[in-house]
Amino acid sequence: MITLITCGGIYALIIIGIMFNHDSDKGIYIGLAGLCLAIFYLVIGIILSLIRDTRPVGSAILLSAGIIFLIGLSVCSFGSNGFR
Repeated sequence: MITLITCGGIYALIIIGIMFNHDSDKGIYIGLAGLCLAIFYLVIGIILSLIRDTRPVGSAILLSAGIIFLIGLSVCSFGSNGFR
């Protein structure tokens, strides 16, 4: 549970940083950041899942990668219409 909160917190910090940008394409950047972060978490989660001692942490990171991927994909497909 702590791993899921930590992974979501990192994504929230990225979102807050993007929201201070005065560009009109904030939604696309938030979605793209989610997709990139999900790919990074996917690689880390697979590596940690292969090691027997860190398998629960790896599965939690893989779960959070899937959630962040879905959030990033939906925000990216939503576009910048709602973030002006």
